Amino acid sequence: MPGNRLGRPRLVLVGVDKYRPLGLNPWLWPAGAALLGLAAAAVWSLATGRGSLDAAIEIDRRFALKERVSTAWALEPALRDTPSGQTVLSDAVAHVKRIEVGSRFAVRPGRQLLLPLIPLRPWRWWCCWCIPAPRKAPQRRLRCNRWNKCGNRSSPLRRN
Repeated sequence: MPGNRLGRPRLVLVGVDKYRPLGLNPWLWPAGAALLGLAAAAVWSLATGRGSLDAAIEIDRRFALKERVSTAWALEPALRDTPSGQTVLSDAVAHVKRIEVGSRFAVRPGRQLLLPLIPLRPWRWWCCWCIPAPRKAPQRRLRCNRWNKCGNRSSPLRRN
């Protein structure tokens, strides 16, 4: 398992730091994990990213350009100089000038952005149902008798 091999060095570091402190601040572990995750995501997106021809095909698909942009992009340099190649290029440029790319390619966060919040659901349940509500301290009841008024011992009762 490749995931298991990658997890062992981290467990070793955490175990060593627990029994023989390395002098690392406690906030350093989550910050290092976040930085490592960001670097891994950047490498992954660069390695699996799509090319410019894929982008041209996607523009054709979203704006119903009937493969005008992808055909113009895929033309070889020798074909671009021919009259038919110039016609294809001018047709693609004329259609692309009329579209607003930002309207169909809006940058929105995906639902995967919510995945780190999944562990909060059991925590919220535990906080709401398993932690008892704080109890109010019982109020002292003042006793009244014939010698004092309801706990005030400094003023005796007056008799008529």
